[in-house]
Amino acid sequence: MPVRLEPVSEEHLQGLCRAIEAVARERRYLGNVDGFPLEEVRQFAAGLVAGGGVQLVAVDDDGGVAGWCDIRRNPFEGFRHVGTLGVGLLPAHRERGLGTKLLARAVEAAAAAGMRRIELEVFASNTRAVHVFEKAGFVREGLKRGARLLDGVADDVVCMALLLQGADGA
Repeated sequence: MPVRLEPVSEEHLQGLCRAIEAVARERRYLGNVDGFPLEEVRQFAAGLVAGGGVQLVAVDDDGGVAGWCDIRRNPFEGFRHVGTLGVGLLPAHRERGLGTKLLARAVEAAAAAGMRRIELEVFASNTRAVHVFEKAGFVREGLKRGARLLDGVADDVVCMALLLQGADGA
């Protein structure tokens, strides 16, 4: 299934809302297990872009949102060079390299916007995502042991970050 990667726009918001809800209801990949109302997704997307962040969507041939990747810039002085990454794909679009493409394009856009550090948290049980992040150059920086307890199952949270060119002050 070919897809296009596009910056989020108003036309994508309902599909993005449905995609987030579908992934959330899997109860495995996101911190939220219910999704978000459309107006909340609209406000998040607008605030993300207004705050110098990045939000891309993967759009399939039918115009449906197959996935997303966003990087929210930290608003605090001294930390505005840092972005926090979020990503998700619908099940039918996984294991086809789309997550890798979304991630690369979002990181490229964040670098162009002046971000120098991208950080994320991922459930340790999501080994596919951890592998994708490591292949992209993200490094494990920490582990929150037993950070999530859902449906009687504990999961660790892996903290990872990518330093972009110039992040060392050079």
